[in-house]
Order: sequence, then C-alpha cells, then structure tokens
Amino acid sequence: MIKRILKVVALTLLLLLAVAGGIELGFGRWFSQNPLDLAGIKHDSVGVVDSRRFFVDGEQFLLRYDSWGFRGSPGEPSRIAVLSLGGQSVHQSLLPEDKTWQQVLQAQFQASQRDDVIVANAGRSGYGAQAVSAALRQWLPHVPGLHPRFVLVMVGDQGVAPLLTQTVNDPVIAEFNQSYQALLGRLTAFAGGMEKSGVVRVLASAFPPKLGGPVPAGWSVPLPVVKAGEWRDVTLPPADSPHLADFRQTLKQIADDIHNNGAVPVFVTVARGNYRYFGGKDQEMPLSLPVAGVPTAALAAYNASTRAVCREHGFLCLDLAREVKFEPNDFYDYVHYSPKGADKIGRWLYSKLAGLV
Repeated sequence: MIKRILKVVALTLLLLLAVAGGIELGFGRWFSQNPLDLAGIKHDSVGVVDSRRFFVDGEQFLLRYDSWGFRGSPGEPSRIAVLSLGGQSVHQSLLPEDKTWQQVLQAQFQASQRDDVIVANAGRSGYGAQAVSAALRQWLPHVPGLHPRFVLVMVGDQGVAPLLTQTVNDPVIAEFNQSYQALLGRLTAFAGGMEKSGVVRVLASAFPPKLGGPVPAGWSVPLPVVKAGEWRDVTLPPADSPHLADFRQTLKQIADDIHNNGAVPVFVTVARGNYRYFGGKDQEMPLSLPVAGVPTAALAAYNASTRAVCREHGFLCLDLAREVKFEPNDFYDYVHYSPKGADKIGRWLYSKLAGLV
C-alpha cells in the first residue's frame, strides 16, 4: 500500500514538473532575445504595492511597467522629452504613479500649455551609478524612437556599498547597511528570475492583481524612525578615495553616453530627511533606527562628487539636496518620499527646467 502511494506521488510530481517545464518553454523568457529580457529589465508588468504595511499613512496601488520598461504609461517613446534615471529617489516604488515627482513635473508643464513635455520614469530601486551607466548601454538604446531632450540622473543613494565601511564609525549601522546591500543584490537577482518565469507569467494572467480590502491580518507597521539627537556635522571621506574617483568617472561616462544620444544630461543631488546643508556644512540628524540606503556621510560624499564633476566638465547640476528645505512629513521614513515631498521636488524641478525644456 505504501509503495503504491509513493508511486502515485512520484508520478504526480513528474507530471507537474513536465507541465511546468512545458509552460516555461512556451511562456517563459529564459531564451528570449528581447534586449530588455537580456538586460533583466522588467516590462509589460503590473503588481499591487501596499505601503500601508510600512507606513501608517501609506496606501495601496498598482505598480505598472510598460512595454519598454518605463514605470506607468508615458506613451510612445518618441514623445518623451524628459527621461529620469536613478535608484529609489527616482523610482519611488512606495508612491502611486500619479504622486511621483515625475508626474508632478509633467503636470506643471501641462499647466503652462506645454503638453508636448512628457516625463518618463526609468528609475529602479537599487540602481546606483554603475547600473544607470549599464542602462544607457544595454536598455535604453533598444527603445525605438526614444530621443529625449533632457535626461535627469539622480544617483548616490543606492548601489554604492564600497564606501560603507569607510564612512561609518558605528559598527551596528555599518553591519546593517552591509546586510542591506547584500540583500538588495539577492532580491534583484531573484526578481529577475521571477520575471522570466513562464509559470509566474501564466499565474499573473490568470489571477490579475486587484486593489481593495483592508491591511491583511497579522501585518503591523514597524516602529517609526524618529529623531534621536541634534543635528551634527558630517565628516566626509577623503575626496581622493578610489571609490569616489570611480564614481566620478562613472558620472562622466554617463554624461558622455547621454550626449552621444543627442540629449542633455542633468545631474540632481540626492536629498534625505535627516540630511541638510546648514552654515556651509553638510549635517545629519541621528535617528532611532537605521534607515535603508547608504550612510549620510557616504550620501554627502557622492553629492559632493556630483557637484565636482559638473564643475569640472560644465555639466548642468541641480542641487536638490542643498537648495530645497525639507520637512519631516516630506518623507515616510527620512528616505522614501511622501506624496508631499514628491510634490515639492516636482515643483522645484519645474522651476529649474521651465526655461530650458
């Protein structure tokens, strides 16, 4: 009897594996020659994001990627006038599409009778300078008709793990950030595999994401990140650090690639709720809990390097981190923009770009 049961179980498993294998061959993207699949770019995708799990005033929404990998639905690539590239500060994965700073910026142009200015979001959580550089070579050249006039680049908040051990004295925070960067890499690789899976794609088609309903039982909002001390000056690592030199070289390569495609590169420094420029110095506010991304000293160093590259090569740099005064409610957790913070950024960018675009 036991042998018969085991035989049935084995045959069932073999059948399931055969069916899954057939689905993978028929619907998977493992052998796709689409440049976006080869580059691991998520496209033709929609999923539900519920930021209520993380923030008391979060919300539930659909996170969409169009056929070319852009967030939302910017339309025909040939109509895109302003393209934005970068990590979480550009992607804004915890905000609905209509509340991102890109949509605020576009709405400002439209309010000024500039319906021809379409702003596209090509950001990805976890993208640092190297990833942006790769996107300009492996992803965006394969988007037909894409010839933006301006490319906004905002990097420095993610993908820069080498500086962590050099800029953090607190071993707890240093270990947290190292673990965060490692986890981010594993999650990115896992997500890329899921995107290629035929089984996942078939299930997604059969059970499309739906909005609505309360926060699932068992979910609890984490402890809020709060102020844990007074503002203090940030000590920057040496400007001649090899990692900063590599970062500056990558920014130069990014600008050259954008220029070679007929667009104007615009570098934007990265802001954070516990980071400010005051009295001629970069300062940070100690927090009760570590936050995602790089330490404040590393962020300040990469922003300084961005300004230096712009000065040296004559690139346009918009200093968001120093020129805009942010309030606590402009961020969910001092890192992720709230709708209010994204609105402030979009309006500020419009004030800088209105006479140029």
